[in-house]
Amino acid sequence: MKKELAVLFDMDGVICDTNPYHLQAWEKFAEKHQLHLEGKDLSYYIYGRTNRDALQLFMQDKAFANGNNFTSDQLTDLSEEKEALFRDIYRDHVELTGGLQAFLEELKNAGVPIALASNAPISNINFILDATNTRSYFDAVVDATQVTKGKPDPQIYLRAAELLHVEPANCIVMEDSTVGVEAGQKAEMKVVGITTTHTAEELSHTDLVIDDFTELSINELKNLLLSGH
Repeated sequence: MKKELAVLFDMDGVICDTNPYHLQAWEKFAEKHQLHLEGKDLSYYIYGRTNRDALQLFMQDKAFANGNNFTSDQLTDLSEEKEALFRDIYRDHVELTGGLQAFLEELKNAGVPIALASNAPISNINFILDATNTRSYFDAVVDATQVTKGKPDPQIYLRAAELLHVEPANCIVMEDSTVGVEAGQKAEMKVVGITTTHTAEELSHTDLVIDDFTELSINELKNLLLSGH
């Protein structure tokens, strides 16, 4: 039986405000590989993208003429090198976004299907789910290896909806990045923007903007689906 509502969560910047720590990891990674990284680079090259896409774009533009010619194994190794740096930096700072624990409880108690859909590698997803003890809340987890195209392509959110047996039109996406918002909108889903990465103005094209999950309830989500926006 098809459910009337499902909630699909991005991870970085949504489950946890990890982006400041990803920046530190990218800075260490860039220093090691003698690349020049600026904070403004993150919004274009990195936020919301798969590591493969980010590395291809960043290294092609910043350093290597052969940026598009890395082998699959090289991209995997470089990606995991950077993510190992991130996990080491963030390990002692893991914290759920404000209000998320209570919101996940509310969704679970109401029988609302929940998925995690992230471009992050599975090593990071496992790290965050275990560190926050939230794995049991998610009925499905979709990572970068389960799709052929990362965000802003809608594939990852469509796959999450499929796994939950919920029509895309009945799904609401929780996103912090403009790339992720685009993916949710291309999937023809409602999108709630959370202001961990971008300002409310930058997320004004979403269906609802929040600062954290203390501002959200199931009734508000149901009203979003009923609205014509």
